[in-house]
Amino acid sequence: MGVGDPWEEFNRIIWSVKVSEPFACGQIHGYFNQEPPHEFFKLLKLYSYVNAIASLPWAIPLGQEQIDIMHDNYQIMRDWYRDDSEIPTWYQTHGSIKKKDD
Repeated sequence: MGVGDPWEEFNRIIWSVKVSEPFACGQIHGYFNQEPPHEFFKLLKLYSYVNAIASLPWAIPLGQEQIDIMHDNYQIMRDWYRDDSEIPTWYQTHGSIKKKDD
């Protein structure tokens, strides 16, 4: 048994995003039953990077094909956070973002 941040489960959302960006936005909106708080995106960025980096050594025993997939996923994820944004590009395109003042 363990206790952790339930938002960390979104660290693998890349698999949803690769299939459908609007669906990935819907997963987030469904979880929060609305737009997520801005703090969620800060943690999503951290958790996504940690998972992407940890996936590379995890893939080594599985062979080059899996290593390549994990490396490609890391490169895709890096593109989400261009210009040091906290909100991934796919959410900026398909989600709804309220200003911090709202």
